[in-house]
Amino acid sequence: MPPTSTELVIPNEQCPESQRRMSLPDSQFDVNLMPQVVHSRVLHQYSVHFNPQNRRWIATITKTRSDGMYQSRSKALKFSFQSEFEARKFVKAYSPPKMVEPIPPNCTSCNKQFNNRRKSHHCRNCGAGVCEDCTTKWANNMVPKTYCVNINSLTIQVCKSCAWLSNAFCMALLRGQFEDVLTIYETGNINLRTPFANIKKEAMFPVHCAVLGGSLQALKWLVDTHGCPVAINRHPRTRR
Repeated sequence: MPPTSTELVIPNEQCPESQRRMSLPDSQFDVNLMPQVVHSRVLHQYSVHFNPQNRRWIATITKTRSDGMYQSRSKALKFSFQSEFEARKFVKAYSPPKMVEPIPPNCTSCNKQFNNRRKSHHCRNCGAGVCEDCTTKWANNMVPKTYCVNINSLTIQVCKSCAWLSNAFCMALLRGQFEDVLTIYETGNINLRTPFANIKKEAMFPVHCAVLGGSLQALKWLVDTHGCPVAINRHPRTRR
C-alpha cells in the first residue's frame, strides 16, 4: 500500500506560495527517521515570583547581551498571571533560546566549515549555527513572539532538523501516537503554544491536532500537564 501524503501549509497568506505549501509522504515523519543531529535549546534566564502588592505571579525573561552579560532587570520582559502554574508554564514556553556559535566554526547539521561563501545562520527555533543549505523558512507565528528579532518580518529562518521535528510532532498528534509525541517532545525543540505548518489553511495548534487524532491522553498531557490554552484571544488594542 503506497504511503499517504498530507499537504502542509504555513499559516501566513502573505508568504510566497512556494514557502507556504509542501506535500510530503507521512512516512518521512516516522520517529525512526529522526535527524541524527538535533541541537537542543539552551534557554535564556527566566524566573517566577509572587508580588504581594497585587497578589499576582510575575514571570520574568532576562535575555543576554551580545557580550554574554545579562540585561538589567529594567529591560527584562515581564508577564503577570493569576496562578504560579500558569506563570511557570508560560515562562518556560516563551523564554527564547540562546544563539550558539559553533566551536569549531562548522555547521551544526552538516559539519561543513563556515567560510566567506558558506556563512553561519542561527536557527530561530533552537539557536544552532547552521549553513544556508541546512535552513528553511517558517512563518514568524510558528515560534513565540519573544523568539523573533524582528516581529514585523513575515518569515524566520530555522534549521531543517527543527522543521522535521515540528512536522513529525504534528503527525504523531494527528495519528494519536502518544509515545511518539513524548519522544519528539523530549528533544526540547517543540513549541506547544504556537501553530504548526498547518493543514488546509487553518491555524492548527497542538491541542487541535490532538483532538483530531482522537488521543485523550495526548490532549490531557497538553492541557493539564503543560497548560496549553484551548483558545487564543486577541489583544483588545493591537488585535494580535
